Amino acid sequence: MLTWEDDVLPMIDATRNYRDAALIAIAWDAGPRSGELRSLTLGDITDYTHGYQITVQGKTGQRTIGLVPSVPFLQRWLNDHPGNNGDDPLWSKLSEAVEPSYQTLLATVKDAAERAGVDKPVTFTNFRKSSASYLASEGMNQAHLEDHHGWKRGSDIASRYVSVFAADTNREVARIHGVETEDVDESTPTAPVECPRFHQRTPREKDQCVHCQQVLSKEAAMEQR
Repeated sequence: MLTWEDDVLPMIDATRNYRDAALIAIAWDAGPRSGELRSLTLGDITDYTHGYQITVQGKTGQRTIGLVPSVPFLQRWLNDHPGNNGDDPLWSKLSEAVEPSYQTLLATVKDAAERAGVDKPVTFTNFRKSSASYLASEGMNQAHLEDHHGWKRGSDIASRYVSVFAADTNREVARIHGVETEDVDESTPTAPVECPRFHQRTPREKDQCVHCQQVLSKEAAMEQR
């Protein structure tokens, strides 16, 4: 499975433009089906409490997915996007609001993976599976996972993802009740942070705001001196 810190972020850093960075980030963050991802338009992007959300047309109908770690990357691409019409494809060519081919988009992802040294499968399907695995491992229940990924109620697929991590849930319940359990490494937060100067969301993993280059920590400021 593709993880945010070890695979997705290095791929994003290896991209050549803001579109490709946003594409990779959203593929993992939202986990949409390939067709859902590729058919997104500018009008499918709306604001919500934590940044942006996308509305996709899937097998189970229309659903809206809130974005979190991908927000800064999407914002930079929206600022550079050549279109200004709600019907324009989100994943357009860099200089005109025309949709590139599926092969072109997939090639950009594979190119980023190669330059980042990621040797795992980087199909859009694997991004979707990786997204579901991450959410299940963090304790998302089956109903929420079904809503997020567009599976019908009682989905065998969602059930399998949840059951894989059932041992982690049982361990946590035992710990709450006072049973001594093996220590489990806490997951690394993926949500962006707000730049204190620009007041926009920026990746927490970066020392500087991706929008205005404001240094975000005392440690980073000391290194620049």
